[in-house]
Amino acid sequence: MISKVLNDAPAYLCRMIRAFLQSFGYLLVLALIWGSSFILMKKGMGSELQPTFSSWQVASIRLVTAMLFFLPFVYKARNLLFNRDTPWFLVVGILGNGIPAYLFTYAETGISSSMAGMLNSLTPLFTLLVAIAAFRMAFKPLQMLGILIGMSGAALLVFRGSSSEENSLFHASMVVIATILYAFSVNTIRHKLAHVHSVSIAAIAVFYVGVPALILLLFQQPLDVLELPGAGWSLLAIVALGLFGTAISLLFWNDLIKRRGAVFSTSVTYLIPFVAAFWGWLDGEQFGWTAIIAAVLVLIGIAVVNYAGPAKERN
Repeated sequence: MISKVLNDAPAYLCRMIRAFLQSFGYLLVLALIWGSSFILMKKGMGSELQPTFSSWQVASIRLVTAMLFFLPFVYKARNLLFNRDTPWFLVVGILGNGIPAYLFTYAETGISSSMAGMLNSLTPLFTLLVAIAAFRMAFKPLQMLGILIGMSGAALLVFRGSSSEENSLFHASMVVIATILYAFSVNTIRHKLAHVHSVSIAAIAVFYVGVPALILLLFQQPLDVLELPGAGWSLLAIVALGLFGTAISLLFWNDLIKRRGAVFSTSVTYLIPFVAAFWGWLDGEQFGWTAIIAAVLVLIGIAVVNYAGPAKERN
């Protein structure tokens, strides 16, 4: 018996290491993609001196682009379009993709792209609260401590005291609302759609919001905007946002939620602010040195959350 365990140990250890690296690889890729999404939203709307697409047009084009990418997958999973899981697909589509797309672009008409990325770090806190209140999840005290530590780092990033930050409470609240909606979407995928393939979840959910976005876009006359200076580059930024920031990232995101759970998956939002702040800094947005302290707190929070292990459903 002991010899069998010893013989199987190397293979088991390799599987554990591979799963560990894959999960954190997903986190890194998602952080890079979503951290870059905020600057793409900003570029999609042009500049203050030379505006191009409106916030509504940016969000609509983003969703339509993602829908077009997923159409072959929608056809393959067409039997899932109207079945017993349809309400949950609608929840994921509307709360996890549709409404947040418009909230984030509108928010960036009043706050910087880096600030939007920092506020996005509220997602794990709301994911925890929604899981406890709506999905009967019991979290370990150590896991709660890790989330609070990570959130303190995120708070330090948000309130870093940059005098040049045009901090609009109303526009910032749009991001907060979006993170609450994300929390419901994440928990829905984990608890209600765990039996559905990750690609199918992303494809069907985006299709449900992509069609209304296309109809809305047709009423916004986007072709007229293409005549404006710089509109071509703005459109390129929005298409990249739709392909990577929505479509491709969702493939990684949904699979990660099903593999490691809601709380671990939303840890990616702790890393997003650093990527968003980097792009903001390159674009001339101010970023204080207090970010170093915030980075340490965020990384400690992620380590504590993951060390605590997965949460379990209450009986």
